[in-house]
Amino acid sequence: MPVISLVRSFIFTFLNQSCEAEKRRSRAFSLRKNKEA
Repeated sequence: MPVISLVRSFIFTFLNQSCEAEKRRSRAFSLRKNKEA
C-alpha cells in the first residue's frame, strides 16, 4: 500500500531532522563550553 510507505518516509524525514537539530545543538553547546573554559 502506497500510503504506508508515504507515512514511513515522512516519519524518517522527521526523525532525521530532529537528529540533525540535536547534533547542531550539542555542537553549539560544546563550543560554548570550550569558550568558557
